Amino acid sequence: MPGGDAADVRPAVNVFAEARPDIESIGLPDVPASLEVTQQKGVNLMGVTFASVIGGFLGLYAYVLPLALYAAWVVIALWEIIRRDDLSTGAGVGWMLAILVIPFLGVIGYYLLGKSQIPAAYRWTMLAGGMGVYVLFLVLGLVIGGIA
Repeated sequence: MPGGDAADVRPAVNVFAEARPDIESIGLPDVPASLEVTQQKGVNLMGVTFASVIGGFLGLYAYVLPLALYAAWVVIALWEIIRRDDLSTGAGVGWMLAILVIPFLGVIGYYLLGKSQIPAAYRWTMLAGGMGVYVLFLVLGLVIGGIA
């Protein structure tokens, strides 16, 4: 450092406050002619480009539906376990841990193996219907997107 310990002390505050670069004068490098741009313009959400309203709807559904299904299944299962009088405390805690520690499989296991008091038709509609709707939208998105 010029001047060493005898130099004036200037704290590093607002170091770039006085710098006013002229953005218009800064040039960009030329794009090589061999470079092909394949990126589509559109709204980008979490790394997925939604180029149209339908694409946005399907993409959002693909992200939100599994989380919404899982949240609904967990809440309903935990609520049922809490309200069941025929289930011992240890069994209830065990099922709760399985539901919370093993994503998706724990709650599906409870509905299929835990002797849930929810009528079988409702359980199957909740599980298979939810997964069926997700698969339907997934396939629809793949077909519309030209992937399948």
